[in-house]
Amino acid sequence: MPCRQWRRYDHLLRDVALTAANNGNNGLPIINSTITIEGNGYTIARDTSSSAFRIFYINGTGNLTLNNVSVTGGRIDGFGGGGGFIVEAGGVLQTNNTTIYANHAGVAGGIDNQGTITMTNSTVSGNYTTAFGAGGFGNGGTVALFNTTVTGNSAANLGGGFDNSGTVILNRSIVAGNNAGTGADMFNRNIVIADNYNLLGSSFSVPVTSTDIAQSVSIASILNPVLGDNGGPARTHALVAGSPAIDAATDSGLATDQRGVARPQGAADDIGAFEGPTLIALVLDAGTLTPSFDAIVISYTATVANAISSVSVTPTVSEINASTIITVTPAGGTPVTCTGTPFACPLAVGDNVVEIHVTSPDGTIVKTYTTTVTRAPSADAMLSGLGIGTSTLTPSFDPQVTSYTASVGNATGSVSVTVATNEGNANTVVTVTPPGGTPITCMGNPVACPLAVGDNVIEVVVTAQDGMTTKTYTTIVTRARAIGGCDAEWVDG
Repeated sequence: MPCRQWRRYDHLLRDVALTAANNGNNGLPIINSTITIEGNGYTIARDTSSSAFRIFYINGTGNLTLNNVSVTGGRIDGFGGGGGFIVEAGGVLQTNNTTIYANHAGVAGGIDNQGTITMTNSTVSGNYTTAFGAGGFGNGGTVALFNTTVTGNSAANLGGGFDNSGTVILNRSIVAGNNAGTGADMFNRNIVIADNYNLLGSSFSVPVTSTDIAQSVSIASILNPVLGDNGGPARTHALVAGSPAIDAATDSGLATDQRGVARPQGAADDIGAFEGPTLIALVLDAGTLTPSFDAIVISYTATVANAISSVSVTPTVSEINASTIITVTPAGGTPVTCTGTPFACPLAVGDNVVEIHVTSPDGTIVKTYTTTVTRAPSADAMLSGLGIGTSTLTPSFDPQVTSYTASVGNATGSVSVTVATNEGNANTVVTVTPPGGTPITCMGNPVACPLAVGDNVIEVVVTAQDGMTTKTYTTIVTRARAIGGCDAEWVDG
């Protein structure tokens, strides 16, 4: 980019790659007046093949506002400071919907500030130092953050997020997941004013008070550590499902997040620059959600009849660039991905856990809704087949008919009983009651029932999967007497 003079308002029409320094170690002319840059989603970067220089230098009379832009690649070698920015005493930097990332220097990798900085809906990420401290901010002036995320910055020794000897004011912001030998998120030498719904890292060297949240889980349980394309003018860190930052702030007064997504999406604003997408509607084609759907309620139940072997799930997300992944896990089983439009989820008998994962545009799961769909067990206690040895049933078998007769010769002392249930999970018990006797349970595979001479009552009791519904099929099997009137059981003494 050739050397040029600033206009009061500058609009980017494309990404800007800086190939050479001007004004010393600065890639752009020194800011010494009031300048506003409308980034329109573009990036200002030092070309990686060029010599080392920072991006912006704001002197004591300069006042720079950055809107909807990314600033990256600034580099100061050796012991120099301010890879991305230097703000002199008296200078002013304001950012809106802006990401400052991957700048580095000997000290104050992202920003070296002695003036006044106000950041709203912005992200400071992946900046680092190679010699001293202050990966994200080296602050000797005043820094005020509003719904801003400071994460993934690192320092050679002190203050991965901040090395502060001035004043830092935090409002509904995340300062966590930074790295340094001491004070990974904040190494403080002076004043930090928080207590306004911030999420502060476990290595924050200032006591966490009242409305603020102290980090108690890994950074990966708060946000996606990878700076991603989640829509909007610049890359952001998406919150993840179950993040303590979700719905954890009061009304910020900001209509949108850094990407332009409306706040709030849930019961309250999210902390930081990213407002996580949510569901605004959830419909099942069978069963009734209990309780009725509400975006801030994440757990539901529904019951369906046994005849329902699949349920169609139609979720509606709050953000046009968001999407959903739906899985179903049957009792004792493993998750299965539901597919189709709407999503079709197969159901086993019993409890099926349907999880609707709401994802940000970069695929990060931001929120998970759970619906336990209970499919009733079968009440089918009918047989689909019945056989008594080689005998012929009278009448012919019909699942709706429960009473039969059959005849066998005197030489047949037992008969095999073969049954087939109409529903595979039903159980059967077979008994035989000889003339004038008591019931005997028939055993074996196939089931064998002993026969006395005369009428033997064989009962097949079918118990449905529900354990309550039963049906009894009765067959009277008549074993003939021996020829000459002597039963086979009797012999002359």
